Amino acid sequence: MKKRDIKHLGNDIAKKQAELKKYLVKDFPRLVANDALQTFDDSWDKQGFTDEKGTFKSWEERKKNDGSKSDSNRGTLIGKGSGILRRSLEAKSITTNKVVIGTPVKYAQAHNEGAEIEQTISITPKMRKFAWAKFYETKKPSWRGLALTKKKEINRTLTIPKRQFMGNSKPLTDKIRKRLDTKMNKLFE
Repeated sequence: MKKRDIKHLGNDIAKKQAELKKYLVKDFPRLVANDALQTFDDSWDKQGFTDEKGTFKSWEERKKNDGSKSDSNRGTLIGKGSGILRRSLEAKSITTNKVVIGTPVKYAQAHNEGAEIEQTISITPKMRKFAWAKFYETKKPSWRGLALTKKKEINRTLTIPKRQFMGNSKPLTDKIRKRLDTKMNKLFE
């Protein structure tokens, strides 16, 4: 620890205070935004999210349309690798009081929070032809039923399970606290 002359203590404290204020106003919010973006991006690598209590919740595995499990080498939200949702995360607003991370992708909230979406599907001649082909291939009566239905459209509910990738997170809070503690310790050595 440096020796300080008591005569200059007031000036030293004022300088440290000004330096800390500059850090908290200018640098700290930007660094917090970067930490948040990195933490949320890590959700894709981990295929899950750690909440504010520190509990890791892994994403529910994808299913194929027939209900069987998806290929094990495919990611849950990554699909075939478009990565649109993952790459869309951005700092929407950075102020001294608040950092807002978001995405312009419309379906992000449905994946992050889970959703049930009502759909109306028109049954076209092309769809009937496809249903017959699937029936002959699989021999499942449901395909035959679709091919022969008199309905012009079908109403169904699409359930998207919660696969949280952003929100309040203990690792993020810990990272932010550590960053601030490190700066304070360095500043007031």
